[in-house]
Amino acid sequence: MTLLEELRQATGAHHEALEKVPFFARLAKAEVSLAAFAAYMRAWAIFYALLEASVPSAFPLNRRPRLPYLLEDIDALFALRVSEIRPVSESIYRLTNQMRKNAHGSPDTALGYLYVLDGSINGLRDCAPGLIEAFSEALPLHYVRYAADQGEREWHAVEQALETVDLAPDNRAVACSAAVELFSALQETFGTIEPEVQPEGFFYTVAALNPEAGMHPCVQDEAVLTQALHAVDDCLIEMPALLTLFGERGRRFTLSDGVFLPTLVELPQAAADKQIAWLKELLAYRGLGSIALEIHVQAIVDRASAAARVAGRLQPLADNLRQARIDRLGHSAFREFSEKLDNQLMALTALPVRSAGMLLASIVIDECNGLPGCAARFLSRCHARLPSAAAELVAEQADVLAGQLGIRLAPSASG
Repeated sequence: MTLLEELRQATGAHHEALEKVPFFARLAKAEVSLAAFAAYMRAWAIFYALLEASVPSAFPLNRRPRLPYLLEDIDALFALRVSEIRPVSESIYRLTNQMRKNAHGSPDTALGYLYVLDGSINGLRDCAPGLIEAFSEALPLHYVRYAADQGEREWHAVEQALETVDLAPDNRAVACSAAVELFSALQETFGTIEPEVQPEGFFYTVAALNPEAGMHPCVQDEAVLTQALHAVDDCLIEMPALLTLFGERGRRFTLSDGVFLPTLVELPQAAADKQIAWLKELLAYRGLGSIALEIHVQAIVDRASAAARVAGRLQPLADNLRQARIDRLGHSAFREFSEKLDNQLMALTALPVRSAGMLLASIVIDECNGLPGCAARFLSRCHARLPSAAAELVAEQADVLAGQLGIRLAPSASG
């Protein structure tokens, strides 16, 4: 018996039970509200954000990523301010956290989960015409159209791959168990969705913008939210190299950070400081220097005309980040180093690299301030995204600045 046959045998009854859940029965007839449909789309985006990065590297499934189609749709939902349904979102995030724990270090578990998610494209293909008729005036429906146009072929390719995946009996049992587990969890999660549960006013988590970001809070005040989104635009204009080096994923995390940061005003000062320190370290070990966070917080302050309290509480956080930087390298020296490197890089490449100099200076300072190896992550980005001559120049100047600061850069990040 192939793995595909075992998965079908193990999950058949659970699949039938899920189809009988009122939400999915109504989805098949395109009789769901926009809020309920949004909950479905956001859930699948979160699930795929969790799984798609790990499973293809472990198994040759011959599948294309589904997440990019969903990201375009959840962006449209957010632009329309389609609110999340709080109990459904909370259930989805609890489920995702459990999936993350179970799949960590277990590609067989992740494979079982992905079997369930990818298989759903068949059902979506069948109900696509009704959904397109119901929602196409409001939404682009990239994922639904993808299911309608290519779903059958894509799922057939996955089926063929699953017929040839070679797993030991114990590993197959793990994959089947995970698939059964997810079917049951989806039945419970979506059992509350429609029509009994509707949005209760304005409610978002950061995952509405970035399904990889987790269940962190999002600012709920509409005016402050709008200004926070404008502040993201300001940051990306000031730091064009961020997009060059970190791409679309970097932009999306900047968005989710941007709608999270204003929520810090609700915390005691010590707790807000701790959150900033956590985010600073997290970003540094992704290769992004703390000046990006400094500029982002300051941009929110500068935009916060709708809430003086936001500006008043966040300004000290930006000031602290700035002070930690200039204590290591004075303002004039920092600017001179950054602008000189930017000019040198712009002579080597037509890519938008302005601000790469300050990102490099900042990450080296962060390493000097106790985050060993974070500069190596930034340099890795440069080698991946820039022409070799430009990347080599950045690496050379990183060593020069580290020497000026009296440190030797670690070869790799430890965080």
